[in-house]
Amino acid sequence: LKCSYCGNILKEARTVNCPHHLCKECAIIQSNTERACKQCNCTYYQCDISDNLCINNIIDTFHDLATTIERAARLMNIETDGKYPLHCKQSHLDNDNDNESESASESEPEHEQNTNEHTAGKKRKRAQQDDEDETDEAEPENVASPQSKKRKLMLESNHSALSHTPDTAMIDAMEHRTKQAVSIANGLLPPEGEEEEEEEEDYWVPSQICITGYDSATTAKFEGYAGDLGIELAKKWAIGSTDILISKSNITNSKPNITFKVLASILCDIPVVKESFLEHSHEKRKMLDFKKYICNYRRVGNQALFEGLSILFATTNMSVDRLRTLLTLGKAKILETKEEIQDQDASKSSQRIMICSHEIDQQTAKQLSEEYNCRVISESWVIKCIYPDEDGMNQSLCLTKKPVEPIPDCYAMEPIKKALPLEEFDQTLKSWDDEESSDADDDDEEEGEGEGEREEDD
Repeated sequence: LKCSYCGNILKEARTVNCPHHLCKECAIIQSNTERACKQCNCTYYQCDISDNLCINNIIDTFHDLATTIERAARLMNIETDGKYPLHCKQSHLDNDNDNESESASESEPEHEQNTNEHTAGKKRKRAQQDDEDETDEAEPENVASPQSKKRKLMLESNHSALSHTPDTAMIDAMEHRTKQAVSIANGLLPPEGEEEEEEEEDYWVPSQICITGYDSATTAKFEGYAGDLGIELAKKWAIGSTDILISKSNITNSKPNITFKVLASILCDIPVVKESFLEHSHEKRKMLDFKKYICNYRRVGNQALFEGLSILFATTNMSVDRLRTLLTLGKAKILETKEEIQDQDASKSSQRIMICSHEIDQQTAKQLSEEYNCRVISESWVIKCIYPDEDGMNQSLCLTKKPVEPIPDCYAMEPIKKALPLEEFDQTLKSWDDEESSDADDDDEEEGEGEGEREEDD
């Protein structure tokens, strides 16, 4: 319910071209200054801003619940920070006071008559009680009369009724309902009618968690959560110390966003989980089972995915250091010396791979292949070997439409055991049509500059 621009509770929620929500004023300010979403860098204009009735109804319900909690706290004399003050209109209070005064004036004659009858009834009851007392005094002390037993029971029942007045019972019930509503809203209790699932206690608990793809404010929040749970939260990914990686994921299919840390974690069989894993663990005040929060990706079952290949590097979009790290983790050999790079042994050409950008033209790729006795392969081959495009995963981001087919569970699929064939990514085999379509794609990217997600700088 927080604005993706200012971070506060949404006021007059608005929706733009992406799934994120903003306040009405924040949406206008962001469109005038940045012209793109702060979270996903999606471009939008003021004409794209639309009202979100569903989110506004949820926010109204949230404020109603907060007001009820404040009112219950005031009845129980509990001090609050006043974050959600009561909103009582003065006109309503005036009307209530007027109604009370009118009803009081109308009931004065009736009240006097009832008072007289009540006084006469008291006198009769007192006289009758005196007669009963005289009778009791004549009876033996060790024998209790039926009348005395009756009075004793009446006194005990009156004492019990006084100890639990209607106001106290009402406050106790309100306090219980308020605590239950807050617990359900925070996810600490299941909704009414549902049984709470017991967490298993025999699961593995990580000691260090790494995160990727978050801004400084969110990172600081997660650091506080990890500190409360006694877990180390690191920004740097390292083999041997990183136990779990927390990454942003797609809304519809739960696939993690492609970053260097995600690719390295998948290649090293380090679990990649959603951010809700740390949030729910903080709410429960203990580390939960990470397996229930795994992102939807396919595992790599062969740690030596690139074994037997000798790698050279040309100009690439991803940094050479990151590509070198991924290939080294996959047991590939990186050619370093001048003799290894200029080796012209024809029998080794099929195992010598030069990694380059996908935008390289076919003629340049053929020249590099002849000069360095190697195959010129697009860098996307490295990424897709680790993180392939699964069938049925390209779902629309529209939250109001149901997917035509169920989203497959990639994590439950058979792990990847071998790299993809090189022929599809060989830049020396590119046809003229492929180059023309690639140029057209480049033109479209230049026209739509600023749209899409910005690649993370780890």
